[in-house]
Amino acid sequence: MDKGQTVTLFWCDRFGEFQDCQGQARTSASASSSQDDPQTSPLAARLGFYFVRYNFVVKVNPAQSLSLFWFAVQNSGNTRYIDNEDKGYRLHQDQLVYLPMYSSSEWDIHNDTLKTYHIVAGVRSPLLFCVRHA
Repeated sequence: MDKGQTVTLFWCDRFGEFQDCQGQARTSASASSSQDDPQTSPLAARLGFYFVRYNFVVKVNPAQSLSLFWFAVQNSGNTRYIDNEDKGYRLHQDQLVYLPMYSSSEWDIHNDTLKTYHIVAGVRSPLLFCVRHA
């Protein structure tokens, strides 16, 4: 994990004055990063690899929503865009959102290749935010 590297998230509003980045793109603060335990993936653990996780905190106005996003990776004064060949990554919906801070996973104590995921998702609404456990 390169400590000098910063990753920033950019996105376009789905609705409103700056819809589809008409005149302005939104941006997050640079992400914090952490290295996942290699045991997150049995294959990664066997190969000696690990995953680096970038955590973004993004406040989205529900009336504006999101239409697409992309990333900028800055390292040693160079910037590289991860942007789907200049098209961005289109969000076909943003009403259902994944809540990683409430989700979890656990290994089966009898089978080290079986992992159970507990996914928590929410339904975004301008008036109400509901959480459902899967």
